[in-house]
This record gives sequence, structure tokens and C-alpha cells, in this order.
Amino acid sequence: MGGNKPGSGPGGNCVCPKCGATVAHTRGIPCMTRKCPKCGARMTKQ
Repeated sequence: MGGNKPGSGPGGNCVCPKCGATVAHTRGIPCMTRKCPKCGARMTKQ
């Protein structure tokens, strides 16, 4: 994992593209596999 793309790496937050909710990124768990706790949409890396 990691790499040189923006948003890659262990730190940061996962953000919901629909409602804007954020949760802390958990190392080893890609944000796109997580569901938003508010609306259920797939999250993206911030």
C-alpha cells in the first residue's frame, strides 16, 4: 500500500462523497470498503 498518489498511505480520514461524514482511516482497511455510518454510501480517502 502507500505509493505516491494523493490520499495514499496509512494516515488521514475516510470521507463520504454523499453526505460529507468523516471517520478516521484505519490502517489496512481501504476506505472504499467502508460504509458511511450516516447514509450507508461507500467512503473515499480524504
